Amino acid sequence: RDPNTFNSLAMIQPDLAGCKDAILLDSNGFVSETSAGNIFMADDGVLIAPANHCLPGIVRETVLALADELGITKDKRPVSLAEFYGADEVFTAATIGGLSPVTCIDGRLIGDGRRGPITEKLQDAYKKLPEKAG
Repeated sequence: RDPNTFNSLAMIQPDLAGCKDAILLDSNGFVSETSAGNIFMADDGVLIAPANHCLPGIVRETVLALADELGITKDKRPVSLAEFYGADEVFTAATIGGLSPVTCIDGRLIGDGRRGPITEKLQDAYKKLPEKAG
């Protein structure tokens, strides 16, 4: 299959469904990324990053490094879509848009439907990175 056709469909289909993004699964059915960047979840105070066929990149590595700096326990492993449905928090991370909370997946409310504390800490730290660099 042509990867450009797949990527185009992954960008168009969420728009047609009235969604902002699509969650992509790997060939084993585990969550890998979104059509626009990386996806993370937090459950029981642990930041979880999908480990299978995920989009490698600066933003993903920056989020994981910030988690270390902030003392947030993290885990990188295969994650099912069902786990994302039941997560306390979910957020996406991309060069365009930075870190964005996800409050609903497939019509299912994530956590209490608001940005969670881990997402908030990481967003705040991510926004301050330009100040640290300068």
